[in-house]
Amino acid sequence: MLITGVDLDLEKFNQIDQEFNQLVKANKTKQAYQYLVEHMDQLTIHKW
Repeated sequence: MLITGVDLDLEKFNQIDQEFNQLVKANKTKQAYQYLVEHMDQLTIHKW
């Protein structure tokens, strides 16, 4: 994934992304998206 012009906390992003993918693999897509929504505020993006 290429993100240009933003400063992203990659460690936190990867952690959330990993959890999301695990839920999807477990056929818990609804919970996965719920998890993503709940943690969106932790993915602070600073636009330049």
